[in-house]
Amino acid sequence: MKVVINKGEGVFQLSDKAFEKLIELGWKTTKVGINGEPEDSTAKIIDRSESNIYAYVYGKYEFVDRYDKEIRTHPDVIKVVEELGEKANGYLNKLEIINVDDYISWEIFNENGIEFIVELNKI
Repeated sequence: MKVVINKGEGVFQLSDKAFEKLIELGWKTTKVGINGEPEDSTAKIIDRSESNIYAYVYGKYEFVDRYDKEIRTHPDVIKVVEELGEKANGYLNKLEIINVDDYISWEIFNENGIEFIVELNKI
């Protein structure tokens, strides 16, 4: 199975261009409510375009849960990262697609923002 991880600095983030491709593919966006929670619990992407400072530095969009395995292995995300290459990288990121055997249980960990896959056990 293919997994997208960040081998650069910062937190896992796609570029605005990559997020816009996901939105074109039908991914739902949401705003953050006054309580800090996403307004639409079914959306996977937060739209922060109204926050000028945040959007200027980090980009207009971010994932609701950047450690969600479903996002990191989703065929649309893999496709966008493969198609855009370096242009898919978010702020300070260097995205990489790695292969993990289907029979291995795994988690994503990071050290100073650089992510790696840790095998938990073989199923």
